[in-house]
Amino acid sequence: MLYLIVSVLFSIIVALVAGMIFRSTGASLGQTILYAGGALGGTFIICLAVLNLLL
Repeated sequence: MLYLIVSVLFSIIVALVAGMIFRSTGASLGQTILYAGGALGGTFIICLAVLNLLL
């Protein structure tokens, strides 16, 4: 259960950083939210896949 919480928190941090970097390029708020959401989903899936292999 702890690994799942750590994966979610790590994914949120990655999504926030990706959103801030994308927003600094002059993108609209809607584009930034979609971009950060994609980063969140992608990172979470990768985290779960890696944890599935390790555990």
